[in-house]
Amino acid sequence: MSPALWLVAGHAALSRIILKMRMARQLILLLTLVSLLACSPALDWREYRMPDAGFSILLPQKPAQAERRLQTPAGEVGMRMYSARVGEHVFAAGFADFARPVDAALLDAMRDVLAANMGARIASERPVEAGAFKGREFTATGQLGRGKEARAGTMRARIYANDRRYVQLIALGPDEGLAAADIEMFLTSLKAD
Repeated sequence: MSPALWLVAGHAALSRIILKMRMARQLILLLTLVSLLACSPALDWREYRMPDAGFSILLPQKPAQAERRLQTPAGEVGMRMYSARVGEHVFAAGFADFARPVDAALLDAMRDVLAANMGARIASERPVEAGAFKGREFTATGQLGRGKEARAGTMRARIYANDRRYVQLIALGPDEGLAAADIEMFLTSLKAD
């Protein structure tokens, strides 16, 4: 092969390599843009450790905090709660320490109170565990809000017990508008310290 032909062939090969590199760069840029568009700007999942709770969870935003006294079948307890609102959906976690160990009957009562708060019926239930925390996950369907503003909604919750400690994780909102994967991420995020 003459040096001129070799130079032309080399130039053609170099041009193909440059073209492939440009196409690869454009593909990477396109994939990056698609992945950024797929992320919801409202959801910024972060791990939160609740003071004195003995566990951490993932929440889609910085949580609001509240404390309140609850009347339960086992007596009055103080519940510390953390919640994040995303549109019409709420992700909430709370915990309380009872005077006696939390048993299956008390978990049933707490489940029933949560469902009654939205006039809901339990649609499904199954046992769950997270480290030393044992409990159940349930789905309840009912009404969100009251009066003319009420609309159909769903609550997916996990309630746990570890000796005297009671923990609840609740995802609540309209039946549409939030990906099931986001709800699952929240509900499965409990990690014992």
